[in-house]
Amino acid sequence: RSWKDAANVGTAYVHTQSAALQTWIINHNLGYRPSVEVFNSASQEVDADVQNPTVNQTLILFTMPLSGFARLT
Repeated sequence: RSWKDAANVGTAYVHTQSAALQTWIINHNLGYRPSVEVFNSASQEVDADVQNPTVNQTLILFTMPLSGFARLT
């Protein structure tokens, strides 16, 4: 899903991960390697290893399974 980001006046892609997983696979089809912010299910920002194997896919890796959402810009 995407939304207009009023602060950056751009489009953000939001991935929701409802099942707790150690690796999130996000197929965003943005056509570039985005900046990523990761949040847990309590909307607290968390650290994660973010990889962009292609311009249309992002992987987020955690040390333990986690649910939440990621905001890609």
